[in-house]
Amino acid sequence: MAPWCFCCGQENPFGLKLRFRKETNTRISTELSIPEYWSGWGRIMHGGFHSVLLDEITAWVAFGLLNKTSFLTKKIQVQYHSPVYVGQYVYVVGELVDNNERSIVARGEIRDEGNTIISEAVSTMIRIRPEDMANHVGK
Repeated sequence: MAPWCFCCGQENPFGLKLRFRKETNTRISTELSIPEYWSGWGRIMHGGFHSVLLDEITAWVAFGLLNKTSFLTKKIQVQYHSPVYVGQYVYVVGELVDNNERSIVARGEIRDEGNTIISEAVSTMIRIRPEDMANHVGK
């Protein structure tokens, strides 16, 4: 875990401090209530925050399920189905799709309290050498 990560870092005073739980060997999740300051139009959560949550949950598939620490997101494709409102409780789940020597592919979903998919993404993460990751993180 990165102490200052906006989503999961426990030392970031502006962060979400999300905690993740392993549900199965291929599935991980978290939940949260959408903060007021994530507002876009009216009380609808800004679309960019969907991407933040989906990028984080798919990265936690690699980190939390596969115990990989040397990877970067290469591509994430987000599809929006319905709005999320600030103050709304959501469940965010990530699942492993593919794990090979070059990349890790994961699917993420944001669901409402009724378990309806609000938005979803497929993320491709490329594996990099640990020393290259250390160079990226150290900047």
